[in-house]
Amino acid sequence: MRPTFQFAICALLFLSYATATNAQADRNPVRGPHYRNLDMALIKPLLFGEGRSVEFRAEVFNLANTPPLGAPATVVGAAGFGSITPAGAPRVIQFGAKLNLWFIKKPNENERA
Repeated sequence: MRPTFQFAICALLFLSYATATNAQADRNPVRGPHYRNLDMALIKPLLFGEGRSVEFRAEVFNLANTPPLGAPATVVGAAGFGSITPAGAPRVIQFGAKLNLWFIKKPNENERA
């Protein structure tokens, strides 16, 4: 079970209104924390021979490992009002290699003019 992050929302500032009544709150008065993301990729192409190359890649997603927290619970009067329980993926690192082949058509002796 994941620990929850208690967001700085005072539940006493929000009142429960009866259904089909006009409340005075703005649209989306409860918002979650800002999301910051930093991704990085290191790419090294290497040529070997004619018409061949290989590309090595190292990619890091969410480099700073800042947790992408979800939106807080917005049901006024509920036990979890204002708490943030979902969180996204942590830092992800992946490595890859790509082989590139290209063929160069050499002209025939008859085509040379």
